[in-house]
Amino acid sequence: MAPIAEARGWELVTLLMPACRFGAESETRTGECNAYNRASAAYVLEHRPDAVFTVATLTHEEAPFETEVPAYLEGIQPIAEAGIEIVGIRDNPRFTINMPECVQRHGADAPACNPPLNESLVEPSPLEGYRGKVDGLLLMDLSDFICAGGICPAVVGNVYVYKDDNHLSRTYVESMIPMFEERMLAATGWN
Repeated sequence: MAPIAEARGWELVTLLMPACRFGAESETRTGECNAYNRASAAYVLEHRPDAVFTVATLTHEEAPFETEVPAYLEGIQPIAEAGIEIVGIRDNPRFTINMPECVQRHGADAPACNPPLNESLVEPSPLEGYRGKVDGLLLMDLSDFICAGGICPAVVGNVYVYKDDNHLSRTYVESMIPMFEERMLAATGWN
């Protein structure tokens, strides 16, 4: 987002707590995460940005692999009611292995290092469960750029896609900026 915001003259503010997905209070979150989400929602409602980006699905190492974020719709509802657009992005695939370590041990072409997408994400996407339920919620899915053709490669060209089992590498993310921008503009209708 940062290079896109800079090029377009947008101000970008990041509110981030590791392992804490945004949503309304839920017993599935820690007390600290619930408090952080309340504070984040209050910040958004006080500062009234044009849009809020959130990760709208949650990936898991084992089946069901991907679910809706607990209390997501309830969490974004007050933001939407304030006239602020919300962009909900599908989580990236998560694996049971460290992808770079797999490549170092078995090679970039090893099947173990190139798992099928359906072992990480579900179809239909949990994003479909949100569609049409909150006015102002826009949805983005970049999984086809991460796992083209239904396979999630550990390496594309000479670039590691992942830096561990679920975080994309900075180099790969930077290579995706034009595709991200195109997908974002298509989802939002912004120009």
